[in-house]
Amino acid sequence: MSSVYPDTSFLFSLYLPRPSSAAAARTFAGLDGALPVTTLLLYEIENAARFAAWMNARDKHQGIPIQMAQTALARLDADLENGAVEIVPCDFLAVIDLARKLSNARTWSGGHRSFDLLHVATSRHLKAKRFLSFDAAQRRLAEAEGLKVGP
Repeated sequence: MSSVYPDTSFLFSLYLPRPSSAAAARTFAGLDGALPVTTLLLYEIENAARFAAWMNARDKHQGIPIQMAQTALARLDADLENGAVEIVPCDFLAVIDLARKLSNARTWSGGHRSFDLLHVATSRHLKAKRFLSFDAAQRRLAEAEGLKVGP
């Protein structure tokens, strides 16, 4: 059980320069213990950084430079290694089952994306009290599911 769980927008703000980076850094610094993540969340943030670099290589007005993506991923790896970020075990069959239920209950009226549902379902499965996100739609979904949202 963890008290918080982040989504990809929070991790992006933590490791890449964004307007919300200062808020993410303050929240991260104020945590009691490591920031919990799952392998699914790591997969999404790692692929998102690589995809953003791929986009930038094709059009310099999109995405982020490859060096920036590589630096962000190296910082994440360092935080995993030093224990500031911790991979927590998760029963993904239970998470997917919960995400399917959330989809049926909430997507008809709220238009939620698959990974958004998976992150909120993971947060609920891990019994987190607070969901860390800068994504407005995902924050609404988390609030509807009884989570406090932050930072």
